[in-house]
Amino acid sequence: MLWHGSSAYIEGQLVPHKSFHYEPYVYATSDPYYALVRAGKFDVDKFLLKEDYDGNTYTLIELEEGAIEKVFDTDGYVYVVDEEMFSHSDHCMPNEFISTESCNIIDTLHIENILDNMKFHHYCYKFIRYGSEEEKEYWKTVRGGKEGYLQRRKERIEKLRG
Repeated sequence: MLWHGSSAYIEGQLVPHKSFHYEPYVYATSDPYYALVRAGKFDVDKFLLKEDYDGNTYTLIELEEGAIEKVFDTDGYVYVVDEEMFSHSDHCMPNEFISTESCNIIDTLHIENILDNMKFHHYCYKFIRYGSEEEKEYWKTVRGGKEGYLQRRKERIEKLRG
């Protein structure tokens, strides 16, 4: 079974759209906890969160104060999709799959308050708050630090809008 998270209510099919890999894909995951992350209301222009995954826990790093609430203190949707339509790709996370075709939605789960659900499943998520000592330490582990990451992200968004 594969899952797809979205802040939008979608009926019938998920349609491929241009992604951060510059091709039109539908993404799905074998991990419903990651689908919950993707159900938030992300604001790409403001770089609200950076996600990291260590194989056990999703670490969500705020890039501005209050980002976790802005993204996850809302309703969202998790869709069950047909895994036969998807394949794994080298540029995806181990639990992430792609399809270049529209995919039928098998089931729709309406998530009332994503943040409350993440807190309930606290063992799957780690939140690093903007301006905390933990955030400062985290950016020491990232190539180019926070500034380098933000520059690479800005370049990717510009290329996407190309």
